[in-house]
Amino acid sequence: MTGRRGYLLALGGLLAGGALTLLALGRPWLFVQLRLGPSAPVTTATYAGSALHPWGAALGVAALAVALAVVATRGFARRLLGLLVVAGAIPLLVLAVTTGRSGPDVAVLTRDYGPVTVVSDGAPATAVGATAVVSGSAWWVLLLVAAGLLAVAGAVTCWCGPQWPVMSRRYERRGAAAPADTTTPQGQWDALDRGEDPTR
Repeated sequence: MTGRRGYLLALGGLLAGGALTLLALGRPWLFVQLRLGPSAPVTTATYAGSALHPWGAALGVAALAVALAVVATRGFARRLLGLLVVAGAIPLLVLAVTTGRSGPDVAVLTRDYGPVTVVSDGAPATAVGATAVVSGSAWWVLLLVAAGLLAVAGAVTCWCGPQWPVMSRRYERRGAAAPADTTTPQGQWDALDRGEDPTR
């Protein structure tokens, strides 16, 4: 993984992990059938993963930025970038696993509607105040895959990054050229080719 192939695979993992994170969190995660009172009509609402966990989408964007930074850096800087990616992948993994086990976070309902009691589907509308029937989607699985990609790509970057190719220096500013030798016929002709006066 220290050669060009590992370099490209790690970059691909960073780009894919970041893009899949944004895709997963951009899809609907929470479906709500809300009744604000016993006799009130049912209102439906849908929440994307990014609405429930805005920090997750920010980590996806950061992963894409790190992929570009890896190309532009070298040495210890790449190790640090790899560590940051691994650190960012861990909460995404925890979020995906938690959602898969317990369902999506419904705290957003309290934020938007005040106190809400979550009830099972088909329950009689006898509760006082707002009630909601909630269900989730399986987009957390894609987030789990994305977080795994980021964790692996970040670890590989941290371990092998300093040995990977670096950007070309052809456009970096060069020092002043040494004065040409005009004491020989060849040097005089070279000076003329450059538009210089070899007699000066």
